[in-house]
Amino acid sequence: MCNVCGTPLVDHDIYKKQINEQNTITEFRSPVYIPRCPTCGSIDIEKISEASKVGKVVLFGLFAAESISKTFHCKNCGYRW
Repeated sequence: MCNVCGTPLVDHDIYKKQINEQNTITEFRSPVYIPRCPTCGSIDIEKISEASKVGKVVLFGLFAAESISKTFHCKNCGYRW
């Protein structure tokens, strides 16, 4: 499950092989969920590390309370969610 929206994630094996009745191998591609920024739709995002969150609490104390609850950061527009 996605931590942000709850969407079920698919297997990271993008290509799967299947042998049909004529003993030939057919390959098909399963859909892959790619997270996007909810503001601008960019896929250029990064996960905010736990170390970064701890560092903010140490430096800013209670003033960092809002930012430590965020999980992702968009490199395109700067939005955090």
